[in-house]
Amino acid sequence: MKHSNLKPRKSRQPHPEAEFKCIVRVTDGNKKKYSTVITAKEHLRFQESYNTILKAHMDALKKREKIKSKPSKKAIDGQQGL
Repeated sequence: MKHSNLKPRKSRQPHPEAEFKCIVRVTDGNKKKYSTVITAKEHLRFQESYNTILKAHMDALKKREKIKSKPSKKAIDGQQGL
């Protein structure tokens, strides 16, 4: 069996001033796509603005119609026994 001469790499330490970023991608439902990069400092402000936009457009949602399910056979047999 051959012995490997590979040595484990030394891990690099992250830069102390490195700032974490997050990319947000959205679409308008058609052909337009938008994206933006948010830093950790801007996260809360972006989230508040995004929530405001979502709440403003919530009134356009339609209520779903309830679908009546057929009563099960056991429920029908239980009512006939009364």
